[in-house]
Amino acid sequence: MMLGMTKYQLKRLIFFENIMIGIGAIIFGILSGMLFSGVLIFAAPMILKLDISLSYYIPMKAIVVTSIMFFILFMIISLFSAGMIRKNKIMKLFRGSAEAKPEPKASIISSILAVVLLSAGYIGALLSHGAMVFIMMIPVTTVVTIGTYLLYKQLSVFIIRLCKKSKRFYWTQTNIITLSDLAYRMRDNARMFFIVTIISTVAFSAIGTLVGFASMTKEIMERPIAFHYHSKQGNSNESQHIQMIDKGLKKHNIAASKTNISTKKTEEQSLRSATFIKESDYKEYAKLTGEPFNTVANKEVVFLSANIPGPAMKERKEITLPNMNEHLKVKKVTSSSLGKILRGNVYVISNNQYDSLQDGFIETKDYMYKTERMKDEIEIGKELTHQIKPHQEHSTFSAEEYEQNQSLQIAGPILFVGFFIGIVFFVCTGSFLYFRLFSDLEDDVRLFEMIRKVGLTSGELSKVVTIRLALLFFVPIGVATLHGAVALTALGQMFEYSLFKENTVVLSIFIGIQVVYFLLIRSRYVKQLKERLRMH
Repeated sequence: MMLGMTKYQLKRLIFFENIMIGIGAIIFGILSGMLFSGVLIFAAPMILKLDISLSYYIPMKAIVVTSIMFFILFMIISLFSAGMIRKNKIMKLFRGSAEAKPEPKASIISSILAVVLLSAGYIGALLSHGAMVFIMMIPVTTVVTIGTYLLYKQLSVFIIRLCKKSKRFYWTQTNIITLSDLAYRMRDNARMFFIVTIISTVAFSAIGTLVGFASMTKEIMERPIAFHYHSKQGNSNESQHIQMIDKGLKKHNIAASKTNISTKKTEEQSLRSATFIKESDYKEYAKLTGEPFNTVANKEVVFLSANIPGPAMKERKEITLPNMNEHLKVKKVTSSSLGKILRGNVYVISNNQYDSLQDGFIETKDYMYKTERMKDEIEIGKELTHQIKPHQEHSTFSAEEYEQNQSLQIAGPILFVGFFIGIVFFVCTGSFLYFRLFSDLEDDVRLFEMIRKVGLTSGELSKVVTIRLALLFFVPIGVATLHGAVALTALGQMFEYSLFKENTVVLSIFIGIQVVYFLLIRSRYVKQLKERLRMH
């Protein structure tokens, strides 16, 4: 404009510059995505152990939709950028951040409010259990989101000012340089830190949730019995099916140890979920699986807990048998995989007591096979499942390896896509930090050029820059990690299942990626800064 350009021409220039950059970004992004998708399509079946092979193709509809949506987005950004010109004088745009800024001031009330909101959100999430977690989700998310924004906008500035007031700390070595404009940076970057934190929290929580559900599903399905055949009363195909299973295992050279258990159930309302087995059958099962065995006497029962994720089953101290007016005392509650296989409340009673259960009780049989987990178990499991399935009115069959494989075929792609989307979100946050960092390069060059004249050494420069970059990279990620850990802990409490291991693995992976990213960017940034300052 100083050389005769009109405001309209300047707006037009900025608009077309943004459009050209946007079109270039769309083309480069789509080409990179197509190239990278080929690698994913090739690697995904091997990583997820899928039974299918994926062929490479060019999704024209996805390309067109993506191009249109991002072009519209860049159009809006370009119009907004051009519209900003009328609100700023040209000299102010040229000077940019070179103009003197007043020292940021923090509101004590807002700083305290940030602590209160974050504390209230964390406490509300950690103290909730079961369905209450779902009810508290929106209130907790709201207060934590507001608290996070105030943390960066007010509380961070307040903490920095407190550090400056400590003369002993402020005047130690290079702390004065580090803290001199840190408050300005925190205030100016508050929105970016807030966005990075929220996006990272979403990524952590999404991936942690998927990994947690995968772990829960695996634990529910995992049992020491490879094959289980359940025969209901009146099943005329029982002996035929057992012969079929035995022949199938022999055909595939699968050695198996077998035991059969008789169980009784009743339609009595108070004991509808109860399954009774006799002591001798329980002893045979314990011997087969290597589980500890508990003896029972007459008028005693041992309750077998399923030990699966979810609310604990209601434990009884005493059981009243229907039509017999007889009371059985619960001797012990013990964890057993048999409770998981038979489902419901499983009670072990003495042989005599079992034989006396007649009126109102229905007897069923369960045949169980334990193997050494051979590779052909999936194939034989598939064959037997399809052969017995037409007779499921009177019998059911389950093969652990086959069922886990089927579960993997369904859940694997969902887990992979969810993990990939989470990584994309995480890389997006890294891009925010990267571009913000290099946009401040000129300001840092001017700042350190002045300080170098009063004796700043190369080592001191590296130290100051490292501390600044560490705050830029790890403060938002640290807060997001804390948010994600609380969110995943609350999720575990909703299902009464500990996700500590999954939380640790997921969050450690992301922190590890961030550390590597930080080291690479720090090395490049310090190198560029020293080259500009001619320092070695």
